[in-house]
Amino acid sequence: MKYKVGDRFEDKGEGIGFAIYSRRTGSDFPYYIEFTDGGRDQVKDNFIDSYTKIGETKMKYKVGDRLEDKGAGIEFAIYEVKIGSHFPYLIEFTDGGIQEATDADIDSYTKIEDPLNVVWDDTPAETDVDEFSSIMKSFGDMLNEKNSRYGDAALKPLSIVGKHHRLGVKVDEKLSRIRNSDDLKKNDVADTIGYLFLICKDMGWEDFSDQLD
Repeated sequence: MKYKVGDRFEDKGEGIGFAIYSRRTGSDFPYYIEFTDGGRDQVKDNFIDSYTKIGETKMKYKVGDRLEDKGAGIEFAIYEVKIGSHFPYLIEFTDGGIQEATDADIDSYTKIEDPLNVVWDDTPAETDVDEFSSIMKSFGDMLNEKNSRYGDAALKPLSIVGKHHRLGVKVDEKLSRIRNSDDLKKNDVADTIGYLFLICKDMGWEDFSDQLD
């Protein structure tokens, strides 16, 4: 974008002055400006081009600054800065109240220095990337192993019992695992029987006396 937040402009002949206090990339009217009389508007580059740039606004306070008046028991923090605005600071008091303020309003308070002198660094550590890579590799290894045990049952299901009942898919998975295993395992048999019991209950097959020869 051609202009940035904080740029100030004027037309001395017309007695007009304004500053850019926000902008939105991709918008038809990307610049949000505030005139010296307090009026606001959204404009394009060609509107600003007709004015003379007179400087750039430098902010005295920044987001996160905390200030207080111990005698009055007042404390607040700056949570938003609107560069170029007549009331550029949005402050929030400890009691939850919110107010717009100017540099002059804030100057009468004492800044509370961070006792820990914390410096924020948003750059991700390389170890974070390594940890994610390790997790993804472990997850992929697990999927490959399960796929080999179940015989690609997820993408190529047996569709034996599954085509007749929704729980049959689980039975087919267990049958596929049994087929691809070197040994018949107790838990595979137990799981298969368990799913078959659930299918019987869902189908209302609770009396098997009619199956006696």
